[in-house]
Amino acid sequence: MVRLLPGYRNDIEHIRNLPVELANGTQVPLRELELPAGYYIDYGGQFENLRNASKRLKLAVPIALLLIFIFLHFAFRSFKEAALIFTAVPLSIVGGVFLLWIRGMPFSISAGIGFIALFGVAVLNGIVLIEHLKDLKSQGIVDMRERVLKGTRERLRPVLLTAGAAALGFLPMAISNSAGAEVQRPLATVVIGGLVTSTLLTMLALPLLYAVVDEITGIRLWPPRLKRQKGVQIFLLLLIPAIGFSQSANPAGNEPEVLVLPGILEIAYMNNGELEATRLRAEEQRALIRTAYSIDKTNFYYSFDENNIAANDYPIGVIGGEQRFDFPTVYSARKKANTIGYNMAVNEYEGKKREVTREVSKAYYHLVYLQNRKQVYHQIDSLYSRFSSAAESSYNQGAMTYLELLNAQSRQQEVLLLQRQMQYDIDIAYRNMSTLMQYDSLFVIPDETLEMVVMQVDSAYADPRLLYLENAVLKEGAELKVEKQLLLPDLTLGYFNGTNRYEGARNYQGFQVGLGLPIFFSEQRAKVKARQYALEATTHLQAHYIRNYENRVAELETGLVKYMEAIAYYEDTGKTLSTELVRSSQLSYSSGEIDFFRLAASMDRAIDIVLYYLENLSNYNQLVLEINYLTFDN
Repeated sequence: MVRLLPGYRNDIEHIRNLPVELANGTQVPLRELELPAGYYIDYGGQFENLRNASKRLKLAVPIALLLIFIFLHFAFRSFKEAALIFTAVPLSIVGGVFLLWIRGMPFSISAGIGFIALFGVAVLNGIVLIEHLKDLKSQGIVDMRERVLKGTRERLRPVLLTAGAAALGFLPMAISNSAGAEVQRPLATVVIGGLVTSTLLTMLALPLLYAVVDEITGIRLWPPRLKRQKGVQIFLLLLIPAIGFSQSANPAGNEPEVLVLPGILEIAYMNNGELEATRLRAEEQRALIRTAYSIDKTNFYYSFDENNIAANDYPIGVIGGEQRFDFPTVYSARKKANTIGYNMAVNEYEGKKREVTREVSKAYYHLVYLQNRKQVYHQIDSLYSRFSSAAESSYNQGAMTYLELLNAQSRQQEVLLLQRQMQYDIDIAYRNMSTLMQYDSLFVIPDETLEMVVMQVDSAYADPRLLYLENAVLKEGAELKVEKQLLLPDLTLGYFNGTNRYEGARNYQGFQVGLGLPIFFSEQRAKVKARQYALEATTHLQAHYIRNYENRVAELETGLVKYMEAIAYYEDTGKTLSTELVRSSQLSYSSGEIDFFRLAASMDRAIDIVLYYLENLSNYNQLVLEINYLTFDN
């Protein structure tokens, strides 16, 4: 006979190491106990229930996870999005285990069941956020940073409410001390802790994963790699506020998005709120075209008059209706006026779009000009750096005076200062362009040589505002015609039916046609007169605009001639002269024919020729863009 000593725990290894006392009083570990043939040791009671429940739990948890993933796939019809939301499960496990450890609770069957419940609740927040991000994408928000920030900001409250409601629902179980609390507490603890960490995942990690995964279109088997629509460097930009636009303002080294003019214009069109407002106003005017056929409400009536006696000697009740119509030509005149109003709204939209194109294009080419100017300063800095080093060596050897050395060093510092100032100008230009685009993400434009912008042949007199004023004159004429048409008589059609409920009753039908004659038409005459004045005023406004427009075009074309002469001088003579000045001055300085002062003067002259060319080319491009997209309010 053996007796198990105190210290029992639901741990099979611990039980096997427990000492047992034999009949002779000696003690040996249970695992070393030798049993007679036919005898064996079995564990029952609560420990046996624990082992059976653990086996079932090992089967139930994978099945629960598989079912959750299948349901997510059914809901989104996308393996990618289902896997994205399913990432809430691992971090929710971390929170559940951590809170169990904080409260000093061991893992138990009730805790395992709590994890199963937690997995289902944890994915709800992911569904709320991802579905909203998809809606924003379908609404036309293509910029990933804007979409993620807007989506997380708008879904912060729903996510917190979803997680908070579930966590607070389990809170009484987590702090319960009543009968059965030893089963409730681990389950509730796991759910509450897991919801905290899964909510953090939903609002922080899940948007970043979405930014990466959303651009994946497939998987290439060999060589293995993910197929993307475009680079996902925007994922890194989510971690950095857009505090600068140049490489100097991006010390972390993250690659900004490279944009060229067509892409910049598309972003500006999409983000410009005023442009969108004018487009919606055009849609409003198009919807109002159908209001030309506005017809008054139909009038229904019932009348009873004891003087109106039927053949059966009883009065009759009359039910009828009547409808008033304007003279038919009024409707066609109104439709024409409304259609012209829609055309004016379209002209206004095109004019605003033309204005946005002009301003963004001018900002883009101004930025290219600044980058080219910076490259010139960089080349100058390289030259003066070599001269400064050579000057110091010459001074140490006694071949140069101290004054020349100071001038060489000061000239190099001056060029460095110009470089820094030019970088500040470039940063300001980037901010200005970002404002015009209404774009918050980090971007750069490629380094390119400043070229002449081609002037569009049909750009002059293609201003949509000219068409707007032309349509304004037509609309005033159409409105005048409407007011004149309203002097024509109105038409009224009516139908009635009368009877009574007595013996021998009959139906008495009839109809009526009427004309509404404008006997008192002084008010309408005044409206006609006002429209005539409005037509005359709009005609004068159109003529005034055309006159100013022609003067502006002539002024811009004269400016083009001035800058073209400067550009032609550089291409014919200035470029060669600048190159020769640099080469000859370096050779002369190296041979000792000239001192540093004359070298610096020659270098400055050569540089001024290049900078003067760039400035004239930039001014020329600005005028060409002004002509290509000329439109102005007057």
